[in-house]
Amino acid sequence: KFMWFGMGFTLFMYTWYHILFLVKMRLDQMTTKSVKKVRFYLKIACTTYFAIWIGYPTLWVLYEAGVIDPVTSHLMHVLFDVIAKSVYGFALLFFVVGGEKHDFVFL
Repeated sequence: KFMWFGMGFTLFMYTWYHILFLVKMRLDQMTTKSVKKVRFYLKIACTTYFAIWIGYPTLWVLYEAGVIDPVTSHLMHVLFDVIAKSVYGFALLFFVVGGEKHDFVFL
C-alpha cells in the first residue's frame, strides 16, 4: 500500500509543482497598480490551498504508521477542510471584489 502511495504522491507533487508554476506566471502578468492590491489575496488563497493539500497525504502516512489515532486523524481532516475552504473562499472573495476584470490579462 505504501508503494501505491509513493506513486500517487509522485504524480501529486508533479501536478502540484506545475499548477504553482502556472499560478506564479499569471501573478507575474498582473502589473497595474489596482491589480497589485488584490495580488495579496490571491497569494493567500493559493498558499492556503496548496499548503493544505500537502497535509492530507501527511495525515495518511502518520495514521498508517500508528503515530496518530483515528480520532486525531479525523479531527485534523475536519480542521484542514475548514481552513482550506473558508480561508480560500474569503481570499478569493476579496480578490474578486477588489479587482476589475479589465485589469487582468490572461494570455
